[in-house]
Amino acid sequence: TNFSRAQFHGETDFSGAEFHGKTTNFRVAQFHGETTDFSRAQFHGKVFFLQGFLGGRFNEGIVTLRGITVSENAEIVFDGVNLSKTVFLEADLARVRFLDVKWNHAAGWWRGKWRSRLYDEALWREKRQKVASPADSDHLAQLARLYRALKAYYRQSGEYQLVGHFHYGLMEMQRHQREMEDQPLKGASRGGRLWLWLKRKSRKWFSWEALYRFSSGYGEDYAWSALMLGLLIVGFTAIYWSLGVPVPPDTQGSRWVSLGAPTAEGLRYVSLGALAALHQTSFWSHGLAALLFSLQTASLGRLHYFNDYTPPSPGAEIIYTLESILGPVQIAFFAVALRNRFRR
Repeated sequence: TNFSRAQFHGETDFSGAEFHGKTTNFRVAQFHGETTDFSRAQFHGKVFFLQGFLGGRFNEGIVTLRGITVSENAEIVFDGVNLSKTVFLEADLARVRFLDVKWNHAAGWWRGKWRSRLYDEALWREKRQKVASPADSDHLAQLARLYRALKAYYRQSGEYQLVGHFHYGLMEMQRHQREMEDQPLKGASRGGRLWLWLKRKSRKWFSWEALYRFSSGYGEDYAWSALMLGLLIVGFTAIYWSLGVPVPPDTQGSRWVSLGAPTAEGLRYVSLGALAALHQTSFWSHGLAALLFSLQTASLGRLHYFNDYTPPSPGAEIIYTLESILGPVQIAFFAVALRNRFRR
């Protein structure tokens, strides 16, 4: 069956069709209508969707492959095709090959523009912003199944970067699935509903999975994990500054690295406990000292600026302990995300 270089105008409907030919060619075919529907189609031979240039979009509107089935000896090949507006929900992807295809991406970098995703996810997120559908749970399960299949496919084909992209999508779907759990029964009390609501929200925002997501994008987003590492260091820098850490050399006996022109008393600093002496101190010297101390703490002393220094108060010791735990963990997340993005 040969549709090579065919052009379809208007709404094209192959829904429920059965393709029994040994091969079915849609090479360089163009679908110009708003919708092209292959829903519930059955393929019993090899089917080729191929464009003349990589990433070429063979559709101007939406192509729906919802619920397609591919027989045991059949195969669908997408080669150099733009799939950014293609629906795969409920489709069987076990015998589908994706060669140099282009997937859908989010609109902004803060929404995960770096990763490839299914157009089905984009539609679900758009719909979710408008109204929470009661069928969300089943929809999310289907999306998770598709992401699991794509993750396995790209791992087998050796394209590990895309493995990470679809691993992120799978984790996102599972995260939202957990939000749908523990729904209150009909007639439940207000207190019971509130407790289940708090349980769902805590699982979504304060679980280990949430920490994994917000720290490094499930170990896949190195730019986000680097940003979180920077914010962590700057945040602890501000706390150290407010606590007067590190203290001036004249009140701490340890030897300090010079940060600027010294005075008779040593380097000039400012702290909230000595605001009266603000005109005699240097704001930037103290800020830089706090930043360097934060970097030293986060790196567990691998960046060495202060010799044998201990925080001078219990509050400072607690903050020091927290950063000495969180800093190396976030550095590890960044290293893992960087490796996952560029591994071969």
